[in-house]
Amino acid sequence: MLKVPLTDGGLLVIENEIRSVLAQAEANTLIDSGWSVATPPVASIPENLRAQRAAGVFVVRARLAGAIRFADIEVYLSV
Repeated sequence: MLKVPLTDGGLLVIENEIRSVLAQAEANTLIDSGWSVATPPVASIPENLRAQRAAGVFVVRARLAGAIRFADIEVYLSV
């Protein structure tokens, strides 16, 4: 199992995985192009969360393609 360090570089590893999934969703025409991912800098994560090894909040913005009007999607990552 890959251990991801709680550093800006480590969070970039997670961001790249999120981007990979979104690119596949776009290729499968589930979402439109123009999606984005915002990754928190480690320095912005409160100390108490860093002590718990929490990676902060990644914000994903994407528009569904096709006939679906909307969907609520919650993603929880754990190790």
